[in-house]
Amino acid sequence: MRPLDLNKEEDELYLKTVIIEKFRNKIQGRKIFPMMMTQPDWLLEELEDESEASLGHLQNYAEPPYQTIPVIHKEFSIPHECTEEELNVIINHIVDAMVEAEDRLLFSGETLGWSALGIEGLSTATGRHIMSASGTWPANLLADLFEAKRKLEREKAYVLIIPPTIEPVFETTYWYPVDDDKEPLTLKNYLLKENIINGIIITENLYCDDGDVDSVLLVTPGEDAFYALQDLQLEVMIWSNGDDSHFGTLRETITPVIKNPASIVEIYNVSYKPYTLYPPTF
Repeated sequence: MRPLDLNKEEDELYLKTVIIEKFRNKIQGRKIFPMMMTQPDWLLEELEDESEASLGHLQNYAEPPYQTIPVIHKEFSIPHECTEEELNVIINHIVDAMVEAEDRLLFSGETLGWSALGIEGLSTATGRHIMSASGTWPANLLADLFEAKRKLEREKAYVLIIPPTIEPVFETTYWYPVDDDKEPLTLKNYLLKENIINGIIITENLYCDDGDVDSVLLVTPGEDAFYALQDLQLEVMIWSNGDDSHFGTLRETITPVIKNPASIVEIYNVSYKPYTLYPPTF
């Protein structure tokens, strides 16, 4: 990042752009949550004047399911004299706080010890499928995944969402049967290559409804399953106090909408114990 003078309009715009780009690079939930917007006043007026058939281009707007959509925000200050290293630390702190709040809201919603206006995310959605791990992973991972897939719609993409504590499971070497010429793979690459799952997200912001982190989710994303609804898109505001620093806020309003909780399977009580996957255990 180049040296900045936030009294200059172009430098202020540059800083705002850097913050938003860093946020977009780190955010995880939006990888599987389609984004939709609430209906603004001008759209409501247009809906009164035109037929539904003529408004197909406005299909990315939706009514909020809750009376209140959370405002996620992070305030900050930046000294006039600030080294590049110091500025990067400030920016990363701002962005990390926002990413944590949005991802936790989308993936988990309100859990024990974390209030979110009663909003449900993927791991707390009423009506989701729930099953216990049949034993430690990776020894029982394949059996559990196939059981979870049986609970979901077929012919859809399956995405696995896991906390970092389970990540070592997927670095386990998967050995093919002795009569197969295929080279061994990490378990993660095996699952993807064989289309057992179609994607994997590792996030520190997946919590169970009791606030613990011993569950994983298998989901089939899509607007018919769940999406993220925004009222205020992510924005950065910066102003000077006329003294020796600038103040700012990064804010947005966003909420998860779970249309089809049957598109979610929570596998709970997942634990890791080193195990050699040879031969296959399913």
